[in-house]
This record gives sequence, C-alpha cells and structure tokens, in this order.
Amino acid sequence: MSSHKSLRIIAPYLAMGGAERHLSYVLPALAQKGWKIKLLVLSHDLPLKDHFNHPNITLLSLPPPSSQKLIPSSLYHFFQILKLLIRDFRKDRQTLTHFFLPKAYCIGMVLGKLCKLHGPLMMSRRSLNLYQKRYKILSLERFLHSFCDVILVNSNAIEKQLIQEENVPQNRIHLIYNGLPESIEKPFLKTETPSFKMLVVANLIPYKGHLDLFKALNLIKKDLGENWTLTLVGQDRGIFSFLQQKAKELGIETNIEWVLDSHDPRPYLLKASIGILPSHEEGFSNALLEMMSFSLPVIATKVGGNSEAIIPGKTGLLIPPHDPEALSKAILELYHHPERYSSMGKEGLKRFQKHFTLKKCVKAYEDVYRSLLKKSLN
Repeated sequence: MSSHKSLRIIAPYLAMGGAERHLSYVLPALAQKGWKIKLLVLSHDLPLKDHFNHPNITLLSLPPPSSQKLIPSSLYHFFQILKLLIRDFRKDRQTLTHFFLPKAYCIGMVLGKLCKLHGPLMMSRRSLNLYQKRYKILSLERFLHSFCDVILVNSNAIEKQLIQEENVPQNRIHLIYNGLPESIEKPFLKTETPSFKMLVVANLIPYKGHLDLFKALNLIKKDLGENWTLTLVGQDRGIFSFLQQKAKELGIETNIEWVLDSHDPRPYLLKASIGILPSHEEGFSNALLEMMSFSLPVIATKVGGNSEAIIPGKTGLLIPPHDPEALSKAILELYHHPERYSSMGKEGLKRFQKHFTLKKCVKAYEDVYRSLLKKSLN
C-alpha cells in the first residue's frame, strides 16, 4: 500500500465519540481527494462503519467475540489486537501510520517499533492528559513521543501541555482544529417554538458534567417556570440510571428528554434555543462546533479548546468547570434576553464558517501528510 498518497489510520473504536465522529468526517473527505486509506479498528463494534463506505477506504477490524473459555475474554481481545496489527505491519512497513487515541497509540507504536516500521509515524492527541492520572499505563505515551515524527493536536491548550509537561519539542507539534462537513455547516431554517429548549450533545460520562447541569437547573427551576426542556443526546456509558435518579430527586425529570440511541444530533440542534457544554475536560469539542453551525449560542466551561472556539459575550458564555451556580446564572442570562442569544448564535455561525469548516481541516491534514511523506523520500 506504500504510495505517495497512502495512509494507515489506527483507532481503538468506531463508536459515537468525538474522535470517531471526527474521523467519519475527515477520512471520507481525504479519500475523495484520492488518498488510499487503510483504517484498522481495534474493536468489533462499529456503529459508524457506514460512514467509511468509500472505494479508497479499506476497513479492517477485530472479529466478533469468541465463545472460547480457555482464556479470559479481555486477554483474548488483546491477542486479537496483536494479531491484527502485527499481520498488517509485517505486510507493509512503508506506509505513513497515524494513531488516534491513547489505546491505539500505546499498543500500536510499541508493535510498530518491534516490527521495524520504516514509514513516518504520527499520533493525534485529542484531549488533555488527565486520563494518564486515571490509567497509569497510559503514561507510557510520554516515552513513545520520542518515536513520533509529528504529534497533531486540536487545541492550543493541548499543545501547551505537551510542551510543558511531556517535553515534546514545539517543532514536532502541529495544530489542526476540528472541522465539520458542508452538509452540516450550512444554516438550517430554525423551528420557532415558544418554549426555552436547552441541548447537550455528549455521551453520558461523569466528566461531561451532566450532574453539574442538573444542579444548576435545580437552583433556577422556579425562575424558568414549566415551559422549558433539556434534551440530552448521547450514548449511555454507565451513568444513565444514576442521572435519571438524580433528576427525579431534584424535581426536574419531567423537563428532560433523553435521546440515547441517535447517531445524528441535527434534528435536536434544529429545535434548540441554546447549547450547553458543561464538561470538566475537553480537547476540542465537535458538539460545540455543531451548535455554532446551527446558530446556537453556547454556554461552555472554560476547559481545553472551548475558549479557542467561543468569544465570551459575542458567540457564547464561558464559565468555570464544576460550578453549578455559575452555570445557572449563565442560563438565566440567556433565558431573560432572547434577543441576545439570537445575536450570539448568528455571530457563532460566522465564526464557525471562518475558522472551523471541514475544508480547512482536511487541507491542514493534507499539508502535514504531504510534508512527512516528502521527508521520508529524501
């Protein structure tokens, strides 16, 4: 597969996470431009598989789980990952290899060095490194950085952390902001509705801050009255029952709409009044860009790349993380001034169209890939 426009992309999953959705936008766009892409997925669960149907994309993944009982299922799964990667690495040592997310990077880079890959090696850091504290094994990344030709980041916050905490030379780091495809970025005719509709697009994971939002709404539910709705779009990652119970305890359950099975947030973006991103940590949020692309003002926590996307007071509001009181005040500020959030939404759309389109994003990827491939030929 080694040619001047060939790529090997390695990702741990094709689920509904931000990195996977980013790949579902970028890889087909690159394929459309003539890049030959081999996508290796270290999982058998592929809900976004159909997004990669293109003649220039070859998708390889793990087989379905085996019913064998000789070894633990987790160990069997790991052996399947080794088999997939080693087989492909031995077959093709020249192609540029790009790792997405820590699992793919830690396993793939170690195997890549053992298999003596000759092509350029790069990884994408899509979030701040807080996960290294939760999973000590992932601190292996810091050692592996020395083997990377390029590390891509999607926010200045991540670049700064790599330089200051992980000693990565700045000249090996490239910033590429997320971008959304043409079909999503065009403004849609908003559905006028008399109620105040808030929207969160995020999988149900503790660090996404849903509980902070519930506490904020509890503080202001009397101010909001009855004519409001909070729509939560995202897959359950283990805390749905907990959040549901908390909503009941706080007396806001009748105002919450749960959407746990949608792969397309656009119908909900179309109906929303404002978007909310209460995360405790972020790299650079696709959900935030989707909200901006639908002319929604966004209330977001000041973490990761959020402050690089939002201009406070002009396209949205930034608040501290873990702060339900600040979040409640921001919600009321927009609730009481609909003309203001309408203006913010329009400004957010303009900013999105200027800085965060898929066209800009894909061009940046091509520039990095071409530069690396050119160096490898010299």
